[in-house]
Amino acid sequence: GGSSSCLQLADVRTKLLAGTFVLPGLQHVFCAWGAVHAVTASGALWSYREIDLASQLEALLRRSLHKLALDVARGWWGGQQHHPGGAAGAGAGADAATLAAIHQRWGDHLYGKGEFDAAMTQYLETVGQLEPSYVIRRFLDAQRIHNLTAYLEVMHERGLATCDHTTLLLNCYTKLK
Repeated sequence: GGSSSCLQLADVRTKLLAGTFVLPGLQHVFCAWGAVHAVTASGALWSYREIDLASQLEALLRRSLHKLALDVARGWWGGQQHHPGGAAGAGAGADAATLAAIHQRWGDHLYGKGEFDAAMTQYLETVGQLEPSYVIRRFLDAQRIHNLTAYLEVMHERGLATCDHTTLLLNCYTKLK
């Protein structure tokens, strides 16, 4: 029988192994047309193309790899990963809504584990994107007044608080005394 070779595709920036493929009789590997191509001794051509950002992020978040999902999202630009030394303006990252959604999922994960302070750190990154009532309800129900106070203070600092938020913040201050 013929020998098989192992082709590994990795993102060197995030140090993420994207895939490992065993190919019998691997002869040539080359990059062209936005993909990696492999040619085997039998003449078969295998093409590997990067999946879209949403699919990458969902795969990482399903495995609770929140930090890595943020790293991948921040390095994304115009449908491609940014690599150091790339084109000017590259590496702008995913939009604010995408980043906020990752922080929300991370916050939800930590909240579910009872790590309220760490969860709040993530929810603070969503201010201006995530509906405030989502976070407020969670921390009111859990009687985590100091966490709720921190969230409401950031809303005020960013000019996003309503009169109701101000009233709630004042109530939090009185409960903390």
